[in-house]
Amino acid sequence: MAAAGYDPVAMADFFELLRAEQGRDPSKLERFFSDHPPAADREARIRQLASSLGRGNTQIVGGFDGVKTRMRKLGPAAPQQVVTTFPQAQDTVVTGQVTVQVDRPSSRLVRFAQPNGFFTVDYPDNWRAYPSGWAVSMAPEGGVVATSDGRQVMLYGVIINHYTPFSGTYSRRDLRKSYAPFEDRTGVRGQLADATNDLIGTILESNPYLQPVESAARSEVIDGAEGLSLVLTGRSPVTGEEERVTAYTRALLDGHVLYALGIAPGSDYRGLENAFARMMRTMVVNDQTAHRASRADLRAGGLGAGLRARPRP
Repeated sequence: MAAAGYDPVAMADFFELLRAEQGRDPSKLERFFSDHPPAADREARIRQLASSLGRGNTQIVGGFDGVKTRMRKLGPAAPQQVVTTFPQAQDTVVTGQVTVQVDRPSSRLVRFAQPNGFFTVDYPDNWRAYPSGWAVSMAPEGGVVATSDGRQVMLYGVIINHYTPFSGTYSRRDLRKSYAPFEDRTGVRGQLADATNDLIGTILESNPYLQPVESAARSEVIDGAEGLSLVLTGRSPVTGEEERVTAYTRALLDGHVLYALGIAPGSDYRGLENAFARMMRTMVVNDQTAHRASRADLRAGGLGAGLRARPRP
């Protein structure tokens, strides 16, 4: 490091930072330190070796100061949202548990085209589509309610959006592979499997009443590309009854995913499941548009706070 123009003491400062982080959250770095010497020992050793070299003629290289200046001007990144939009509820604001009353999905489909050319999908003609940026929410009348605390909650319908994996509290090292086909800890991790696991982890974190249905995950082909699907279930805090969510993911060129969530009460799930599967068969994705979007506009976020997130202003 010294020969390359770096101050070697900075490496000791790095291990000091790791040691402090380990003290605040031991489990976070437990796996890292399981096969590495303790941070305190490495920090002391590096400082000893660096002192024998003297500070020398070190300098900041690589334009790091310029990078930091540009990053500060950008401001903090907005968190990803699992849902960027919910349709404005037509129902009376609810203060207790409600019963979902919606018409069955029509067999006649109409086409939704994402305004930026990201994707097209057909949906029942007795639903309404509510686009917002790169996302769209689709629901029949009565499929969305407003709770007394101001949240828009989808009880029956479909949400489609883009997701950037590994940008939140999860990392590849912390992925929870607890449900098929993602439970194989011995094999090489697949890009889409990891990204899907990250997405599901984010949903479960924000909606703890949901859990994956055992052996309900399967491989899919969505518009000619690799896909996965998984079913989640749990007792809805809004209806007090079982809720089912089918999550589809499709790989994009840059490692991101297009995801779709089909949400319905368990008692009504069969009707939505058939309509949802039919919708997914009509999906057409423009991978080039998705790639450009993820590199630019989608840096501001697209998924992460849960199915019960507040709508953005």
